[in-house]
Amino acid sequence: MNPFKFDHYEPESQFIWGQMSISPNLDCGGQGVYVDLGCAHPINKSLTHFCRDFGWRGLAIDGNIDFAPEWLQYGYIHHFVCAVLSDQPTARFVVHENSFTSRISDLPENDHPEKWGIKRIEERSTVSLNHLLDVHDIGKIDLLCCDLEGHEFEVLKTLDWEKHSPAWVIAEYVTAGEDTDPRLCNFLLERGYEVVHMTQSNLIYRRK
Repeated sequence: MNPFKFDHYEPESQFIWGQMSISPNLDCGGQGVYVDLGCAHPINKSLTHFCRDFGWRGLAIDGNIDFAPEWLQYGYIHHFVCAVLSDQPTARFVVHENSFTSRISDLPENDHPEKWGIKRIEERSTVSLNHLLDVHDIGKIDLLCCDLEGHEFEVLKTLDWEKHSPAWVIAEYVTAGEDTDPRLCNFLLERGYEVVHMTQSNLIYRRK
């Protein structure tokens, strides 16, 4: 298979594959390791679908258990973990009718039922990202994707960056599809990453 001819992946994924031939950080002929936070559906709007197509080992995490049947249907259930990630021990997790926007929402006024609908509201125990990576024996990461609808910074600031040292990071730069949030970008720039690409929703970072 030639990944550079595939146009059914998300634009961010196409960009990453296009960089593999010239990047010392990724080997398109080998088996990489990916971590997808807020993974949602395994195919639709998935930034890591291409990783699974090419046999990468990885971990896909989402707080919405409703996605589990799709991961099973496509044969990727062993990649999927249902968990709510946070730097706090518990969280108010809103499952929207538009399931791709389900997220931690601290206050009812931030739920926006008029935009996304509300299917249910759950009080959930959370887990740290480092704990899940340890449990699933994830060391160095080739590609880290983060789409947590406004909770990206809170989760990624707790990552053991020295241990996992992602070569590439794809992360939303808007808060829940609304306001821009510069905290994560500044955080990554301070840790030796550079922005190499921007799409409508995401920034792509490369470790220098």
